[in-house]
Amino acid sequence: MEMKKLVKGLTVAGLFALSANTFAVTADGDLDTTSTGTVDINVIVGDLIQISGMVSMVGTTYVPGAGVNYTTPACVYRNGSTNYEVTATSSNGAGTNFFLSDGVNPANNVVYSVTYQETGIAAPVALANGALNSTFTTANTTIADCSAGAGGDVTISVAIPETDATFNGVGEVPAATYTDELSVLVAPR
Repeated sequence: MEMKKLVKGLTVAGLFALSANTFAVTADGDLDTTSTGTVDINVIVGDLIQISGMVSMVGTTYVPGAGVNYTTPACVYRNGSTNYEVTATSSNGAGTNFFLSDGVNPANNVVYSVTYQETGIAAPVALANGALNSTFTTANTTIADCSAGAGGDVTISVAIPETDATFNGVGEVPAATYTDELSVLVAPR
């Protein structure tokens, strides 16, 4: 029982010591004809990242003989280093696959692929639904809209095949409007 009291007392004393170190130091001035007080100032800036500038990929009508392709630009800004990671997620996705849905019959879902390419990097990177990809290295560190400084410019491409050996292509489904919401999450690395 005495040991529990000792441990409890040491724990409380340690918490007081720890919390005392987390507060800014202040000093009152002396009572005199002039007086100076001081206070320490501490601001913590987190490692922040932003993706912006994407445009909707809508309005194309399928024409037999070819699949449908879309692209959107994007800007990736980070206030730390230029390294970051990306996770793309389909609201209709299953496993590692991205799907468009008619909102009626899941058997009619249309598969599509997503690639992510940083400007100045030779090859686009194929993304999988819900999978983290941590190979990206060109975030803009100067300005959040990528209008100044180097890097941050990205092209996200979506390819909807006309036919697919495993799933439905756009040419293999009934007449309807097929939609999805693609979320692109960027995070510091």
